[in-house]
Amino acid sequence: MKRPIQRGIGLVEAMVALLVLGLGMLTFVALQVKLRLGAELARQRAEALQLAQMELETLRMAPSLAAFDTLGPAIVTSGPANAAAYRVARAIAPVPGVPASAPATLRDVAVTVSWRDRAGEAHAVALRRQFARADPVLPATLGLRPASG
Repeated sequence: MKRPIQRGIGLVEAMVALLVLGLGMLTFVALQVKLRLGAELARQRAEALQLAQMELETLRMAPSLAAFDTLGPAIVTSGPANAAAYRVARAIAPVPGVPASAPATLRDVAVTVSWRDRAGEAHAVALRRQFARADPVLPATLGLRPASG
């Protein structure tokens, strides 16, 4: 009895192997794209956080008590031309829960940095702090010794 001759089996196996390899490569490319976009978003969040911290430090360094009283809301847009444009907004209000009759010695400051990523999706980072109405020179006097007399 003669066995039938099988032809083309090696070719079919090679085509299936190529198909599996191609699907694996496409999956790898898609993963690389997602990782790159995630890294870009992480970089943008870090830049936004740094801008918010810089705004808070600028407010903390108010040169005098009068400057502290004049602090109000502000909107600043910044960012390099080739990257995301960041919008920095601050809101300053009396601290909640403090009676209106009490002297205004604290301010509640909220800084929000917002931007749009490459896909046009909106993102934001918000920081909130309370600032005391005190002259920046006063903490330096704590280290002075009283005059002996």
